[in-house]
Amino acid sequence: MGLWLLGQLLANDRFAPIEDITGDSPNWRRLDKSRSWKGTDQGGHSRYFTIRDERFWEMVSRRELATRIADSMKVQWAYVQGPKGPKKHTVLRVLEFNGMRISPPMSDREIHPILDSFKSIQDEQRSFFDEE
Repeated sequence: MGLWLLGQLLANDRFAPIEDITGDSPNWRRLDKSRSWKGTDQGGHSRYFTIRDERFWEMVSRRELATRIADSMKVQWAYVQGPKGPKKHTVLRVLEFNGMRISPPMSDREIHPILDSFKSIQDEQRSFFDEE
């Protein structure tokens, strides 16, 4: 297993794909580790995700976002490919929120250190079946 990016392998030139998602169960408490956001990706699959975009959270704290029951978001995100499919989705940047521009997409140069940190964390995690 390794860090995969939604819809693309690490071997491709694009490292963090951009996708339209619908957030239908937000968590406006940024530091709350007990619950993630929930939404639906372009393929209609339910996804749980966290948002790491500083500009997005600044706008939340200043109450500059118009929210809806189901929020339309264009995001740049990554996830870990598990044995049963993708998991641990992380939104690196929120590009648009309900039609409002939020942040520009990250460049490959900005993304590489983040992907490396995801990979090193995953490499350190032991499986139940690893031998001592």
